[in-house]
Amino acid sequence: MQLEIYKAEVIYNGLGTPQANAGVLIQENGREEAKIMNITSLKGLEEIAESVEMSFPIKDKGFAISPAPVNARIELTDYSLDDVTLVVETLQKIGTRVVGLIVNDAELMNYLLAQSLEGVIYWQVNDPNPATAEASFNQTVESFRAFKALETKELKVGLAFGSIHAVSEALLTKLALLCKQNRLPLQISVAKSQADYDLHAFGTGALVKTVLEQNSNWQASMLSPVQYLKKLRVLDAEPTLVHMNYVDEEDIRRVQHAGCTVIHCPRLVLEEQQALKRFPWEIYMKHGVEVAFASGYQTVKSRDFDVRKDVQVALVKHQEKISPLAAVRSAVKGGYRALMMKPPIINKGDSASKLYIW
Repeated sequence: MQLEIYKAEVIYNGLGTPQANAGVLIQENGREEAKIMNITSLKGLEEIAESVEMSFPIKDKGFAISPAPVNARIELTDYSLDDVTLVVETLQKIGTRVVGLIVNDAELMNYLLAQSLEGVIYWQVNDPNPATAEASFNQTVESFRAFKALETKELKVGLAFGSIHAVSEALLTKLALLCKQNRLPLQISVAKSQADYDLHAFGTGALVKTVLEQNSNWQASMLSPVQYLKKLRVLDAEPTLVHMNYVDEEDIRRVQHAGCTVIHCPRLVLEEQQALKRFPWEIYMKHGVEVAFASGYQTVKSRDFDVRKDVQVALVKHQEKISPLAAVRSAVKGGYRALMMKPPIINKGDSASKLYIW
């Protein structure tokens, strides 16, 4: 039997607040599986060693030791089956098992529901024409029933909208009510860019022409996107809101009151050069909003779906406004909350294989 300490900048067992200056006491048992003997401060582990008159070797494992981080949103809406197969292989290779994947192709939905993953496969709906709202709703319900039959204990199905204006107001409200009544996961991209905000709040900006081409009777709500969702009672379904860069403190309060989780995609924002307004991380934290991380959309060519890189980009971008402890908590617990899943907890006596070292 051998005892050793794994230390990292952040130690998180999935419960409460992550710890700094802490470690995990590991018991190696030869051919048997290594076990977790304790998770506590380094000082506490030193005291344990002294009490048994032993010296535990310390191994520095880097940034964090925790349950595996969650990639809460990967958009696969224009991917082929071959592309998606490569995505799944990439996720498995980097140890990302819990994910939120967005598709709009039934073949991809059926394929993904049969994979060794956990999380939610979201069916993205797109129909901004109010005249076809009823037909689209009925078709979505029919498709959803077929997908639900393929659910597993590990993988559920949900609904997603690429933006608030990707669906008509009538369809938006009907599908949000469906999600509320059936406790279905729902993701909506909200206030990603200045153009998104201006479209709804002022009826101006780069998106107006496109929206009017899709629905000539469309009118701006003259409300912020979050206010608009609140007015329509869409927030009652507790959707997970994606991006949420162009919001004010009142919007964030509304989101917190509704119990919504927000997904932050740091690398996506950088790549699309939409960092005109920084994601207000510190205000979300101030109001206790659960935040998750995601890589969002990555090209098939790059196939880079490593959410750990999004955490590192966020730490650089937000600097002193974000702590490594908060970032790790969001990457784990926030991710599970975004997918309406219960976060795992690592306890004494558990197998050391439950630890994710990153």
